[in-house]
Amino acid sequence: MKLDIDLFRFFNFYSGAGGIFDYIFIFCAKYLPYAVILFILLNIWRKGAKFLDLTIRTFLPAIIGQVFIVRIIKELVERPRPYTALTGVIELINTNGYAFPSGHATFSFALALSVFYWDKRLGCYTLFLASLISMGRVVVGAHYPFDIVAGAFLGILLSYVANLWQPRLLR
Repeated sequence: MKLDIDLFRFFNFYSGAGGIFDYIFIFCAKYLPYAVILFILLNIWRKGAKFLDLTIRTFLPAIIGQVFIVRIIKELVERPRPYTALTGVIELINTNGYAFPSGHATFSFALALSVFYWDKRLGCYTLFLASLISMGRVVVGAHYPFDIVAGAFLGILLSYVANLWQPRLLR
């Protein structure tokens, strides 16, 4: 736990200076997920055939993780957000609820790996964007690093299991 808090303080230290980095991290933590969703939908649309099928197969693991599994775990664990548990935390965005696991990391990594299964190059881009979203959540004061790691692991696991159950696409 101490390592988690120390890492959080290290990253959160760089926020709140009022410079361009604050705006970049706020964008990554709060608005980049919407841009990623649009980016993925546009790329699915570009694929042409099977738009609805590919959209469902891509987004279903992320939605199940975010709406059901993350909410249940958060209520069971009840880990407070860093700005409520620690002193001197710089909070750049308003969040509510519990911190563990990160729903943003779960959703982003589930999407990214789901995309990776049908387009390796695009999947690499979305994995990078999922990492930016997740890092932004720590820097702006919304999550501890372990919340992110657990959320990313959960998202990857959900996407992996969903891929095992689904027939291969676009091969």
